Amino acid sequence: MEDIAASSISKGCFFIPGNAKSSTIQASDHFDDCGVKPQLRWKMAQKIWNEIEDSISNLHIEIQEKLFNDLVQYIKLAQEKQYEKNYLSSGKRTEIPTAALITGVNMTDHVTLFSQLCTKIKEDVSSYVAILEAKNCSNMKSLMRALGDQLLNVCEDNKKDGTANNDLLVYMKKKSTPLTISMLEKWYFKSIATKFLQTSPSKKRKLINEIPNPPIIVICQQLEAFSSKVLQEFILMCSFHAQRLPIVFVFGIATSWSDVSQRLLPHSAIVHLSVERFHAPSASSHLALIIDRILLTSQHPFKLSGKCFQLILDVFLCHDFSIANFLHTLKFCVMEHFYEQSASIACCASLQESIDMICNLKKNELKEFKKIESMKRHLASLKADKQKCIKDGTKFKALVAKLLEDLHQFHNCYFSALRSLHAFTATLPHYPMGKQIRELYCSCFCTELTKHDGFQQAFTILKVSSRDQLIERLESCLKPLQLSELSSDSSQDELHFSTACSRIKYLINSLKSIGENDEVEMNENTEDREEQLETVKYAYQLQERLRAKAEKKRVKKMTKYEKLREEALTFLRKFYEYHLRKVKSFPLYEVFYFDSSATIRRHIVAAPRLSIQTALSDPYQYLQVASLETAAYGVIPSNAPDICVAYKLHNESGNIINLYDWLMAFQTVVTSQREDKENEHEESDDVDDITQARFIKAVSELQFLGFIKPTKKKTDHVQRLTWSHT
Repeated sequence: MEDIAASSISKGCFFIPGNAKSSTIQASDHFDDCGVKPQLRWKMAQKIWNEIEDSISNLHIEIQEKLFNDLVQYIKLAQEKQYEKNYLSSGKRTEIPTAALITGVNMTDHVTLFSQLCTKIKEDVSSYVAILEAKNCSNMKSLMRALGDQLLNVCEDNKKDGTANNDLLVYMKKKSTPLTISMLEKWYFKSIATKFLQTSPSKKRKLINEIPNPPIIVICQQLEAFSSKVLQEFILMCSFHAQRLPIVFVFGIATSWSDVSQRLLPHSAIVHLSVERFHAPSASSHLALIIDRILLTSQHPFKLSGKCFQLILDVFLCHDFSIANFLHTLKFCVMEHFYEQSASIACCASLQESIDMICNLKKNELKEFKKIESMKRHLASLKADKQKCIKDGTKFKALVAKLLEDLHQFHNCYFSALRSLHAFTATLPHYPMGKQIRELYCSCFCTELTKHDGFQQAFTILKVSSRDQLIERLESCLKPLQLSELSSDSSQDELHFSTACSRIKYLINSLKSIGENDEVEMNENTEDREEQLETVKYAYQLQERLRAKAEKKRVKKMTKYEKLREEALTFLRKFYEYHLRKVKSFPLYEVFYFDSSATIRRHIVAAPRLSIQTALSDPYQYLQVASLETAAYGVIPSNAPDICVAYKLHNESGNIINLYDWLMAFQTVVTSQREDKENEHEESDDVDDITQARFIKAVSELQFLGFIKPTKKKTDHVQRLTWSHT
């Protein structure tokens, strides 16, 4: 029965709100068939990502704190007229304090940076802040309107305007009213006077002693996108009012100030600015800090494999330079890891939490751990008697707990040893182990250290290093080990690292106590004494013995420094080879590491043309309809989407497509399975309105995607723009 509320004489669409309870989706509806305890894994993924996000947020605050403090201090000094000698003069020309914020090419994160800067300025300096964007400032009228709207909203936020100022506000807020700098100046001083009158007598005394007029800060983000003419007019206009109206500019520049001054601002506009440059940390250095202090640590249990790490780094360095996009990709990896990998239930920050998770698993849930590739290899390598014991659930839990304990101990030492090796080899010529620690991490994950060409090359170079260089490198590689020695949880690791630290300290002290030009130490072994030549039968035997004797005497004896250098390099080589073993050699490494670069490439790395052509030629890949999968090769199914049918028919055409022939072929396909097909063909070959509308819509969509375009060569024809490789 039709709803009376939705009935109408004319046709129309009506919104009927449904039951709120029916629209709620529980997590169990989606994750019941996703392996071991899907709801718990979902909560763990959220918890781990929140911890990573909090650490990154704290790092962002730490990085931006110095920059924002310097900018705020500069604006405060301008407010207190400390720059009076520089930008105020007795003539008409007035220089405006200008902060040139060099942010680099990371344009995608500029909005976040300037919004945080705006909040900081409003809290510490002045509430009169306006952010101008180039898209809203095509001419002076639109620029003044954008500036005025943001400044006038300050009055509404504070709610301290008097009645005398309300009439001016109402007039200025009209969209048809052209705003001028004189009107803004008049409104500004009325607003300041109203605030001053409404303050208490005790606060008035403080305001009299302090600077009464807070500055107007105009922030122009992405200055390169502004029109040169509009910028010049705006600067000249503000300079004539800067003697009474306290204006401060903040210019966001992606390239450099010299480039902007030469291309955008002529000399007649630059002379009115007193520019101070501020450099924001570059996107690459910002990312390096995130990787160094958050990702490459044992603080968070989730980790990326070498290939995945290298892939998202390549996307960042070669595509967008966006920290925000990098973090979105990292979040996707965390969620995908806990969704796809059932064994991620044991991915916990502490060893005890991982063991407790394993102990609470049921027998059928433990089978998921046996399906892991690294676990299969480990079980296959065990002896026959131990493999029988694995069938017992309790003993298998004990085995998994032991393997997880080994992984936790390995991680406690791995990243400290990685930092130590990076510090030891970072200053070598040509950077054989990479310039950044992220390059070293990818190399150690993908290749065994003993087979790494850069590792062999690095120690070859170190064999010819001088005493001072070797001492400096040994001291630099000692610092990460000392930090790990204090923060290590395992007594065995602490003993091992403390032994290594003591050994390196001993080698450093021994190297400092000697010089490179010590006398050669003579060996008193019997081999060095003069030996009598034995009687030989042939002359060539005597010749070979004499040649070997002369060669032995020509060998240079090692100095004390060379022996210590050889000892230090041999010890460090064994130390790094032990602690930087290949991660894939450990069973159950998949619990902590996300190792599916193909998934990242499919979801994150955009390939729109390939995706569109795949969707149009094989709609089953996206729709997952069984009838579309079973369609024979070269046959166009009638239940396929209209745009797919039109796309496949257009692939069979030449450069110029006749729309009528295309429509008739489209009708033949979409009506091929109708029950009254024979009757329709007998009655008429005309196309019904519904089929014609579906065809027009499909053709319009293909034109929008860029596969065809209208042509004037022939009437009722379109031109094909793409060609299939098959």
